[in-house]
Amino acid sequence: MRFEGKGYAEFKRELAEVLIENLQALQARYRVLIAEANYVDSALAEGASKVRPIAEKPLANVRKKIGLGAR
Repeated sequence: MRFEGKGYAEFKRELAEVLIENLQALQARYRVLIAEANYVDSALAEGASKVRPIAEKPLANVRKKIGLGAR
């Protein structure tokens, strides 16, 4: 009942303050990552190379079951 009897603008203003405060850490991390141009690409490539061997057999089974054959 914190905003009972108060205007919608006051609620929106306080909500905006809370959002800004809570998103600051995320925004700071985003700026660091975006500044390192190759970081995200290399992290994705590394993850894909780790997961690909694990996923190959189940994916081949799925392809076989749906009639796409093995690749």
